[in-house]
Amino acid sequence: MSQTGSREPWKKRDKIWYPVVPDIDVLDVKHLGFCVSECPQGPNFKIDLQLQSSTWYDDLKSTVPAITSYAVNGSAGRVTWLVLYNSTEFLHRCLPVDDVEGLGEKLAESITDFGPVIDVTDWLFGEFAQVASAWKVILICGGCAFLVSFIWIFLLRWFVKPVVYLMLILVLAVLVGGGVWLWLYSIEVKDEKALDQPNWHIGFKAAAIVCWVLALLYLLLLIFLWKSIRIGINLIKCAAKVLTEVYTLIVVPLVFFLLVAGLAALTLAVGAYLQSSGDLEVETINLPDFIIDTQKAEDKANSIQTQIVEDDRAKDWLTLYDIFAFLWGLAFLNSLAYMIISFVAVFWYFSAVGDSKSTPPGAVLKATWWSFRYHLGTLATGALIIAIIQFIRFLLHRLEKQLQKVHDNPAKCAIKCCICYVDCCLACFERVINIVNRIAFVVTAIEGKGFCRSAVRGFRLLIDNIGRIATVSVLSDWIVWFSKLLITAGVVFLGWVLITKTSLADEADAVFPLVVIGVVTYIIASIILHVFGTIVDTLVICFCRDVEMNNGHDKPYYMTSALKRVMNLTNGPDESHNAPPAVGDHAVHKEYDNHDDRGDPRYWNGAFGGQPNTPANTPPNATPDPGLYPALPHN
Repeated sequence: MSQTGSREPWKKRDKIWYPVVPDIDVLDVKHLGFCVSECPQGPNFKIDLQLQSSTWYDDLKSTVPAITSYAVNGSAGRVTWLVLYNSTEFLHRCLPVDDVEGLGEKLAESITDFGPVIDVTDWLFGEFAQVASAWKVILICGGCAFLVSFIWIFLLRWFVKPVVYLMLILVLAVLVGGGVWLWLYSIEVKDEKALDQPNWHIGFKAAAIVCWVLALLYLLLLIFLWKSIRIGINLIKCAAKVLTEVYTLIVVPLVFFLLVAGLAALTLAVGAYLQSSGDLEVETINLPDFIIDTQKAEDKANSIQTQIVEDDRAKDWLTLYDIFAFLWGLAFLNSLAYMIISFVAVFWYFSAVGDSKSTPPGAVLKATWWSFRYHLGTLATGALIIAIIQFIRFLLHRLEKQLQKVHDNPAKCAIKCCICYVDCCLACFERVINIVNRIAFVVTAIEGKGFCRSAVRGFRLLIDNIGRIATVSVLSDWIVWFSKLLITAGVVFLGWVLITKTSLADEADAVFPLVVIGVVTYIIASIILHVFGTIVDTLVICFCRDVEMNNGHDKPYYMTSALKRVMNLTNGPDESHNAPPAVGDHAVHKEYDNHDDRGDPRYWNGAFGGQPNTPANTPPNATPDPGLYPALPHN
């Protein structure tokens, strides 16, 4: 339908207005939308009529704005609707933003049923106006969030040890202090006898004992994992160093955020086209007699015909395919971003023996090229497994929603329990596969193997180093959580000062703008700290692989000197023994595919600028090519 009396072209009528009239089901209103150029406004006075009167429509027709459609219903003529509420545009829809009081009980009930978002939209528009008035503060705080996040990560290189020790001590203090408080409170309850249950003090004493037992177990765990904790602290320092040296890594999540947004937009567009495809069928909606504007009373009709899209079974299957494609694409993009960041961390770790590590020029671009050139199949395979699990869980949730419509099936409860159990198992399995996938991607970045071999090697590496990897992961998660909280709180406080103490946001209420500042700051900090966490996860796998494949003699350890002190390892009297030269600019995968021992990064011809000490594929008594292996002595 479209409004009459307007000579504007159809392309300008890009908004939909919905009429509201009593005696029409609210679910039918969505089929009666008008294409309008501007959202119509209702009368500027309160309507207070008893709609039981048969003449209310004629009484208002001369004083209330009306819209007449082009649609005709046989000989019944055009359909005229009264504009009984004010509306404003939201996503090309004219939503009611008027107070329905005074419209009469029946009409007010109809408008309320049609638009449950009346009060919400009114509140949102007001709060968005406050945000718009504080846009300068939000922009300043967003820039400060980037700056503070980088400064904090830079400071972690020196302050991560006291931060970790402080967090470990706080957890122990909470357990011990909580036990003391519960014990003292149990004594107070027993003395006062203020509670109806005389034995409650025993429960408080039992809770205190539980806290102390947990504190003892926690202390024993700290003693048992102290070496792993020290390793985690040093790896977190290394991760901070990598991110501050290769700050262009921040571009990776930003670019992939845009790619994910584009993928989501494409999926929604395909889904919209699929839902709008199919054959049109005619549906009849009953209308009150007084709505039809006719010239002859005998031609009055009480219904109008509209067209809706008929459901098609093939459309449902294609929609499911569209959803699965989105899940696979999303998992692939996440895997690709993870591998690019992992490659840069691997570049840094295996660039040189000891502390003189660095990344090659254009490390992010090189990592991106290697990921696309050599490992798309690995990424697609890992993403496919995740997408299949997520798609099965989606189907289970859809089946559960369908079961909610069933009321008389005695097996409904049992089926829902089975669905919840299977979904819980799949959720746990998905988390395990996510961990194995990430370790496999890091192993692929280190060794250049395919997904299956890397996954097997990574799973064995996880099992052999489960305590070390779990400890570093927990420490990294604690640091990331604490950093997000600290950065968000600091920037929100800065925003409060700018809003309340300066003139940057005149007449702005601080509540909603501060909420927006907090959300924006948290997102920015999460992006930067996500890169930081990925680097930590990669470095711990590099460290475990370094310990596993090297011995410190003919195969030197690549770890930093601090990590060697923690592990009580050395590379012999000369720490630079067999150390590869500085970072170069050679290609890697094409050359190291020809070597027998691809698990040793020192055999990667120019992998991270290093040269092989003894080329594994050199025939006996053969003279190495001085151009290919310049670090080797030649006769």
